[in-house]
Amino acid sequence: MKYIKLPNGTELEFYNYAITNSLIIKFLNSDFNMIDQFFGSSTIQYIDILDENKNLIEHKDLGGMKCTSLSIENSTITKTEQLLISESYDEIIEVNAGKDNDGNDIYEKKIIRHEAVYEPISKKIPVKFIVAVLERPSFEEQINEVKKYTGMIDTSALDLNGWKNYKQEENKRLFSDFLQKSFVAFHDKQYGVTKEDQSEMSLNYMQYIISKQAGGDSVLEWHAKKEKCIPFTEQEFLTLYIMIKSFVCPYMNRMQTYKEQIYACKSIDELKQIKINYSSEV
Repeated sequence: MKYIKLPNGTELEFYNYAITNSLIIKFLNSDFNMIDQFFGSSTIQYIDILDENKNLIEHKDLGGMKCTSLSIENSTITKTEQLLISESYDEIIEVNAGKDNDGNDIYEKKIIRHEAVYEPISKKIPVKFIVAVLERPSFEEQINEVKKYTGMIDTSALDLNGWKNYKQEENKRLFSDFLQKSFVAFHDKQYGVTKEDQSEMSLNYMQYIISKQAGGDSVLEWHAKKEKCIPFTEQEFLTLYIMIKSFVCPYMNRMQTYKEQIYACKSIDELKQIKINYSSEV
């Protein structure tokens, strides 16, 4: 039994967790709404991992993550039980205790205690995990949050650095729009290539690996555009993921090239001359 503790002092029991670019926490025998309220919508700078006695085990810096999704995962966990092989019993035997005065052997009864014998066996128990995913907001999401309160940007009031940031936001938006309209073909179906598609596939695979390591029977699933999820073998899933990454990579490089050009500009007029285009072949 372990607990996760937030900076505000609240604690909640959890099953296991993994952290890379995202934080994935699995909860067992917990309430969905309680977990939702536990994380809330605020940014979390760090978490503490506590043992069953509420002693600190680990301190994890998150750098400002927010709970972006909660989902239910059907899986199994492995539990070990002790199978009784033989019950305990007492055995009475006679042992030689020496000789009497006539030289005859003397025997005494002795009780030998045989303890019960158990054999450990593993059983897979079906469970429902509640999976919480925490991620860092992108720079674009942070900008959008600011726009909620400041309104749209007035380019006439921007200096050179402001124009560079504005142009880079346009660069990322056009890149995102291009990916939204694009796809890769796999098994006669069209699969999305957006940043969200890539992130969700990474999370799906990470959850699958965690479940495998925990002895579960999780199934990899993914979906074509405008279709429901279907089971994938691990090889199929990784093949598709590599195809998507291979498609996106050249355009990502193009986006980075535009970014380099934008921040190298010496004037606003020079910035305005940069024409961003993702529709042509790489």
